[in-house]
Amino acid sequence: MRRRREGDLVKVYAAPKTVDKLYPGLYRLFWVTGGSSLAAVGINRQGDRWFAPVNWVSVSEESDWSEVEFAVLIEEAKAK
Repeated sequence: MRRRREGDLVKVYAAPKTVDKLYPGLYRLFWVTGGSSLAAVGINRQGDRWFAPVNWVSVSEESDWSEVEFAVLIEEAKAK
């Protein structure tokens, strides 16, 4: 996996409009209500994006992207 270096462009995605453009990986999600969380983002079998914030006790089966103001890519997950 390639890590971001100083000077690398930061990929910012406005949610929920551009959720379908998110790659699987680690993101900082910024909430509409304020604050942010580190979260894994993935794609299910139906092609829908899901998120799992690392500071939540549990996650629902369907991610409510309307709660997310924008997402900043930290590291993209690459298959080996």
